[in-house]
Amino acid sequence: MIVYRPSDRIAVKVGELTVWISPLSYEEKTNLLSTTKMVGGKAVSDAGKMSYLTLKYSIKKVEGLESCKFADGSPCTMEFGADGYPTDESLETLLAIFGNTTSAQLSSSLVLGNYKNTSIEGVEFIGPESKKKH
Repeated sequence: MIVYRPSDRIAVKVGELTVWISPLSYEEKTNLLSTTKMVGGKAVSDAGKMSYLTLKYSIKKVEGLESCKFADGSPCTMEFGADGYPTDESLETLLAIFGNTTSAQLSSSLVLGNYKNTSIEGVEFIGPESKKKH
């Protein structure tokens, strides 16, 4: 059994982009649970918010954005805040590139810790960054 630490980086190919993700920390998972509320005695999750936060917490680096341009011709870039998470504007851009279905399926895999066995169309889990010393 392979266990990944929140400090690990795992490459995921999404279309033409390589997205480096990290497993969620305990605190991040706890924050995701706050998207679930009790309504009429039943637990109801805000799936959209959960998906958004999962990707925000997981994405650490994106490669391949050079080929993406905004409608005005300016280049797409990823910016990260002081907290290490993508800025909201950068994440919104990335979600537009991914599309709703891919974003939702990818975030579900990340919440479940499923980094290998996935059948998301257009997504390939490449594997962890090597930290071995030669």
